[in-house]
Amino acid sequence: MLRLLVSSVAVGLALAGQAAVHAQVCVPAAAAAAPEAHLNIKLDQDGNAVAVILSGYLPRPGKVAYDRLEQALAEALGVSLQDIVHSKNPYRLLLQARARTGFTVSGSTTTGTLNLAPLAAQLRPLGFASLNIGVLDDKGRHAVAEDERHMVGSVIKSATADPAPISFRIGPERTALLRVGVLLGGLLLIPIFILFWLRRLALRTRDETLARYRLWRGINVIVAATWLAWFTAISALDVADLLEDAFGYQLTVSEALACALSVLPPWMMALMGNGLAQTVFSRLHPSEKNSSGDLRRSLQVALITLVPWLPALAGLYAVWQRQFLPAACWIALAVGLRMLLSRLWQDQSAPSPLGPGPLRSRIFQLARAAGVSLRQAYLVPSGGVPQANAFALPGGEIFLTEHLLRNLSAREVDAVVAHELAHVKYNHPAWLLVIFFAAVLAPALLPLSQAAWLEALPWFLDWLAHVPWGLALAMLAVHFASRRFEHQTDEFAARLTGDAAAVISGLVKVHRLNFAPMQWGRWEELLLSHPSTSDRVKAIARKNGIADERLQHILEGAPGPLEHYECL
Repeated sequence: MLRLLVSSVAVGLALAGQAAVHAQVCVPAAAAAAPEAHLNIKLDQDGNAVAVILSGYLPRPGKVAYDRLEQALAEALGVSLQDIVHSKNPYRLLLQARARTGFTVSGSTTTGTLNLAPLAAQLRPLGFASLNIGVLDDKGRHAVAEDERHMVGSVIKSATADPAPISFRIGPERTALLRVGVLLGGLLLIPIFILFWLRRLALRTRDETLARYRLWRGINVIVAATWLAWFTAISALDVADLLEDAFGYQLTVSEALACALSVLPPWMMALMGNGLAQTVFSRLHPSEKNSSGDLRRSLQVALITLVPWLPALAGLYAVWQRQFLPAACWIALAVGLRMLLSRLWQDQSAPSPLGPGPLRSRIFQLARAAGVSLRQAYLVPSGGVPQANAFALPGGEIFLTEHLLRNLSAREVDAVVAHELAHVKYNHPAWLLVIFFAAVLAPALLPLSQAAWLEALPWFLDWLAHVPWGLALAMLAVHFASRRFEHQTDEFAARLTGDAAAVISGLVKVHRLNFAPMQWGRWEELLLSHPSTSDRVKAIARKNGIADERLQHILEGAPGPLEHYECL
């Protein structure tokens, strides 16, 4: 009995702080601060009440007829009580027991009914004006009333002295799960349908450059719109709360699933768009034959990036919950998976360091002239869909593709290298990251709070409050800054090499090799990270005093043999 008393008091204190169904049974007393009794019920996984605690400070101290209270409480639960313990303190009501309740457990949902009328009849003579009821299950999930007409916030109110039975539910409703699943599934089907329509349109377009550009532009727009729409739907449909109802507050599973559900579908949509683009490009260009291998490598890169992120996100949520040991385990698992997958899927398509030769010497010479500390230069093999591309990483590494080196002259390669070194010198990747997070946080810092403008919206526009405006602003801000950075690096490359003509011709060749158009519209440019090639070459020519006639001559290409780097 002593063990039951101690454990019941502990459970009662915990339940008093977390009670989720508050049923207020009105009795004749009408005082503003009426005395309250508390009924807390803790359920196990089978729906049995492992602890039933009725407590409260007596408004009128005296002897309590616990035998009548026991009978009334048994009637409220619909079962008989077991292991009953009560207090003899004349100032405090305390009755503890357990019971095999008649509550129904179906899957992750528990339902039941409490007949409060007999209990209210016994509490009224003791001076209690209200009764607060909390029911929690073994996962820490709280109950909510089925009849929303009695709900005032989280409180269930009854306006009669003889209240009607109150039905409650713990866990998600099946209809709610089905509705959310159907809506989210439909939201994913729309961009999938558009992607396949864009693929069909590209394959039927005779102009290869136009077909590639339309597909590339369409995929970028669809992916960006999918991210925004998906985050909006996840918030508007209260998916996180639904998962918490399903798994409870005591588990980090619900948080991990909520995060995964927020990230995985739009990420997979981006992966699907990339795969469709690979298949279309291989069919448009007969020389691009190894599309299946290139698509396989794209999938490998996506999995190497994505799979470790799942335990990493779970680890971040565990840190947020101050569960540091599980957090360390999740993060260690993420690091281990990243290293294991990278080692398992190493193949010949991985970049290899450039060996000694004129190209490597020239790259390091340009880096020293630019004031950039360069660690290594890498050669990226051509895949099934070869790309003429180059990029540099903040750690001091530069990458050049085979396709670029095979088709650009030595002067043009120097210009491309100088351009990429400028990104490192000006620390553009770090600035883009700062701009992204600043834009994401900007809406939260506005003087007009979300609640203020939300109240002014009509009901059919309530969904606007769930739009991730910070993410939308971040996309536009990052693209705007990226376009300005491209002009800055073009200017730096012309100054570093002293060969503005090579910067222009190299830029034009790269875009033609990648079947990109020379010009696109201003509105299209809002969603693109680079200015149009036409605008860039005109800016370079203007800043370096190149006349229109000479610019046209550069764009047409000078006849005769060109010097290339021999490194392949």
